[in-house]
Amino acid sequence: MTIKKFYNLLSNGKIKVRDNNHAFDLGHFIDHMKWQIEYYEDMCKKHKNDESYKYYSMQLYREINQFYEVNIGFSREIKCYYCEATLAMIYLGNNEAIMIDSEIIRSCEKDERKLSDYIYTLCPMTDIVNKGYLEANIHVKNGKLVFANYFDDERTYDFDKDKRYKKGTNICHINGRNNLMQYLANRNVGYGQTGNMTLAVFVSNDRKTILIASPYNDEDEENTIEGYELVGNICCNVWRWQCADTSVLEKYGTTIDENFIEDNIVIDVPKGEWNIKHYYDFMPEEDYYENNKPMTVLTLVE
Repeated sequence: MTIKKFYNLLSNGKIKVRDNNHAFDLGHFIDHMKWQIEYYEDMCKKHKNDESYKYYSMQLYREINQFYEVNIGFSREIKCYYCEATLAMIYLGNNEAIMIDSEIIRSCEKDERKLSDYIYTLCPMTDIVNKGYLEANIHVKNGKLVFANYFDDERTYDFDKDKRYKKGTNICHINGRNNLMQYLANRNVGYGQTGNMTLAVFVSNDRKTILIASPYNDEDEENTIEGYELVGNICCNVWRWQCADTSVLEKYGTTIDENFIEDNIVIDVPKGEWNIKHYYDFMPEEDYYENNKPMTVLTLVE
């Protein structure tokens, strides 16, 4: 079929699009196809009497065959929210298409491999998405765990300078957030990405579990959780929370004095390994705001 016919079928819901577990906005893809078609139709009218017409009409009326990339002239980057891949649409035939990482296409072209052998390659974040949380472990040496919106020292805040702005470090995507979580956890710093919000920190009566949850219940009153003590709130002016043992912060140059303790949440907890499960990117808003489910659970590993 021609690209125009494909667009008409796609925009009217007549093309089934498989996602390979990628997360993307199909509406944006369709809108861009519409813009491309209108652009090439306009160019055909303007250049109907010169040599350029052949090029523009070829783009507009070319056939979309099985295992062909659905594209007109040039493409707009459609990113997977999970893995950051630039996605391409491949026509499977029988009014079906599938989204794949465009790097697979380039790699197959370069190595002269059959694209059809790789079109069902799943998003590399599939296992994490299916779990429904990001996870890391940190070590608490002194037994004094500090919670804050963020830590000032860049070594406890971000990737090292030589690793920033590279593939896999963009925290607008799940893989970037997971990579930063693991990177900071290697320095025994806990991290979870959030929105522009306020969080409440609760510690269990035995001090072995910490919950990060909404400050308010579904009746807009101060939240309470049975068996837990509210120890403070975090205002996420920077869209994250962070935690670390005082020994880690001192190692990276933070002075632990009265002013620091007053400005942050310091919880006495058992020393040892702590597991962090961060659900924010996968939980429905109503679970957090109405159903009182925690955004993050920190548990002593015994």
